[in-house]
Amino acid sequence: PVGDCSYLVNYAYGIASPGHHGPGTSDYLARYSKWNGPPKNGMIAYKRGHTGIYADGTTLELVGLHYDYQV
Repeated sequence: PVGDCSYLVNYAYGIASPGHHGPGTSDYLARYSKWNGPPKNGMIAYKRGHTGIYADGTTLELVGLHYDYQV
């Protein structure tokens, strides 16, 4: 996949579609509630200006249009 961090999350959550990126990272705090327990697989990992998807103790992420995904 090629995209940025918010596109990865939007695509995985079914929000993005061809030609429609979905909400940006800054919109996540308004859209989703904060979790105060241990992370679960499939949850959005968020820090200011960046997102990823938590999976088995790691975070899957895209860091920009010129890179593949990273763990």
